[in-house]
Amino acid sequence: MREYRITEINKFMALLLKSESFDEYLLKEALIRTFMDFRFDGTLHKDFFDTDEWEDRTSKRFAKWKDVKSTALELIRGKHTPLAMEFKLIAPEETGLLLIEKNGIKTLPQETVLLNLNISFKDGIAKAVTGLYRSGFSLDRELDRLWDESAGELLRKYDVL
Repeated sequence: MREYRITEINKFMALLLKSESFDEYLLKEALIRTFMDFRFDGTLHKDFFDTDEWEDRTSKRFAKWKDVKSTALELIRGKHTPLAMEFKLIAPEETGLLLIEKNGIKTLPQETVLLNLNISFKDGIAKAVTGLYRSGFSLDRELDRLWDESAGELLRKYDVL
């Protein structure tokens, strides 16, 4: 786990809310605190979708950020800055697979690996914190380290640190 302080907050929020930079990330949950709290649970409800729509979804568990960001942007717009915001995102599955394959990381058969990027804004301070979830047990922290570095490289590439 690594914490990155976002120094270019406006630029980062534009990337998050107005560009396609994080569109393929999944939204686990979010909080936007303005005059009241708005909470998002990114868990999908299969019954909402017709069969073809459901089958076409690459993620059957959480909504893609691109499907939610316009709603988040509408809640944030206005003359007042939100009091706080939290976005718990999960990196695209391909990102994890690429890190695992490229670096020869051993995983258990059928193991789930989720690369988390938790973004928070409060009291004028924005942070991005990395995290990793593995359904199997491993003492090896190489994948954690690689995800920490990869997320940092992404944020540096966007020039927001």
